[in-house]
Amino acid sequence: LIPPLNYGAKGTKRYVNAGASLLYSGEANLLWEMSTALTVIEVMKFTYGQFTTGDAMPMLPPLKNVVAIQYKLTKQTLMAEWETALPQSHINKSFGETATAGFSVFNIKYGIDVPMKQSKMNISLAITNLFDAYYYEHLDWGQIPRPGRSLDLFVKFLF
Repeated sequence: LIPPLNYGAKGTKRYVNAGASLLYSGEANLLWEMSTALTVIEVMKFTYGQFTTGDAMPMLPPLKNVVAIQYKLTKQTLMAEWETALPQSHINKSFGETATAGFSVFNIKYGIDVPMKQSKMNISLAITNLFDAYYYEHLDWGQIPRPGRSLDLFVKFLF
């Protein structure tokens, strides 16, 4: 038995070979430039796994999809993003997993390029989790929720 490495920890994870298993995974990406200014981006990921005993393989996220629409002018960009995940009920209880709910999160981002003498500065403002959804992802330990609505300011210098 390996003792916990941190105060308050419930133990230490130990990985061992589980024998034969089946693992299926796929990812689809779409980039559709509707015009020089308007682009649609989609990324969909799915992984399914089970041991030959029929038990679910642990630590696999459910189907996740991200769709973004980007409108870009010469120096300005506006992007709206919708991130969704299906519920995960294909779990392995013997590994301590519990089912998780699906979620939908909306984000928006605005950015502007500011030319400088020999470089460029980009200032971006993002609102993540616009509708303040209470959610956590399947692989988030302890089902600690992700941050609620937040406002982020980014300043980037390109040399």
